[in-house]
Amino acid sequence: MLKLFQPEEEEEEERLSSREIEREVLASGIAVEHLERISRATGVVVMAGGLLEQAEKLLKRGIHPFA
Repeated sequence: MLKLFQPEEEEEEERLSSREIEREVLASGIAVEHLERISRATGVVVMAGGLLEQAEKLLKRGIHPFA
């Protein structure tokens, strides 16, 4: 008889030491902080791009800070 589905053997849960848990929490915190920095940097770039677009429109209309 052909078995199409064979359930995997259940592994016992691995117990982590307090140091391992601490390392995991620290690593996840560092990853979250990195993602937040990327997000803030992206926001700054988008805002700077918007300001440059508006400045270009003003320059085309002849409005210049030194005019």
